[in-house]
Amino acid sequence: MCEQGALTPDTYSDTFQHHGAELVVHGLECYICRDCGADPVFEDQIRRNHARVVDARRHADGLLTGSEIRVLRKSPSWSEMPSRACGGG
Repeated sequence: MCEQGALTPDTYSDTFQHHGAELVVHGLECYICRDCGADPVFEDQIRRNHARVVDARRHADGLLTGSEIRVLRKSPSWSEMPSRACGGG
């Protein structure tokens, strides 16, 4: 990185192998240096990118994503469900 230019937030797509198939994940975050073209990814972006990849894998496997689980947990029907039905008590 040139350390001269300003970094601008950007997004990109990447392809991952998942159970023998290609899985394209969109909306991954990085920064772009407009002067030298460097594209560093910072720690907070790495965490969000990891969550996007994990969610894409879950979706490909027919499972709920993290955001879908959070919505369900907040729904009244979820909080009224007996704990025994959820594996508890």
